[in-house]
Amino acid sequence: KSWLCFFFALQVAEAGHEVVYLASEDNDRRLQSRLLALCSFPHPNIHFIAGLSCERPLPKGQAAHAFIRALKAKHPAMKCLVVDTLASIRATPSSKTKKDEYTLSEEEFSGLRKLAHDLDLSIILVHHTRKAKEGDACPVETILGSQGIAATVETIMVMKPEIGSQDVGLYITGKDVEQQELVLPWQSPGFGWPQEMIEARLGGFQQKCLDCVRKHPRCTQAAIVEHLNCDKGQLSTAINKMVTAGLVTRKEGLLFTK
Repeated sequence: KSWLCFFFALQVAEAGHEVVYLASEDNDRRLQSRLLALCSFPHPNIHFIAGLSCERPLPKGQAAHAFIRALKAKHPAMKCLVVDTLASIRATPSSKTKKDEYTLSEEEFSGLRKLAHDLDLSIILVHHTRKAKEGDACPVETILGSQGIAATVETIMVMKPEIGSQDVGLYITGKDVEQQELVLPWQSPGFGWPQEMIEARLGGFQQKCLDCVRKHPRCTQAAIVEHLNCDKGQLSTAINKMVTAGLVTRKEGLLFTK
């Protein structure tokens, strides 16, 4: 999860925006080595706060809200704040409260959402998931804790290991985003640019066929056979599978991609 957040932070910084990364479980040395592994010349728009190197722990609850406002005042151009992990700023509910866990979570995350809007800021909160159960309808149900979290935040991204690979699946859903299933290719260290899950699982020959259609839209299967010097039946099978998956469209014998 931290590698993915580094990826986000670098992309936002390179787009010209300021980013603050709160790393509660890291020290300065680990953050520096991880960042230098990803880029030789770190972008000046990224600012790190290493929790294990701080004299005092990160503030929690409403005090964390005040701390975030203070960060925004110190870095007025800040457009993205990464909190890794969420537990480092969550207040422990009073033992005297009669509110259930769902209500408490809804109130807590509604407060953070309002804070993000007030400060014109994207806040990325790193949280944990539990082991998936057979009855889980979708990855969102694996978020650790109350479903009040999933019901309140604006965008959810759930990471899931790909069996037999170091790549990671990324399920995305939210109030203002289209539901997506992507694959994050592991590049040791860090992840590469996300790919659509269907395309990421194509075989080598299918990928060559898809690349050919992209480079030569409105081409025919016969043209691809000639270009790739491949078997006509093998190509037909590959194209049919990609048409079924929605990656390729066939119209009047001509092939197109999305």
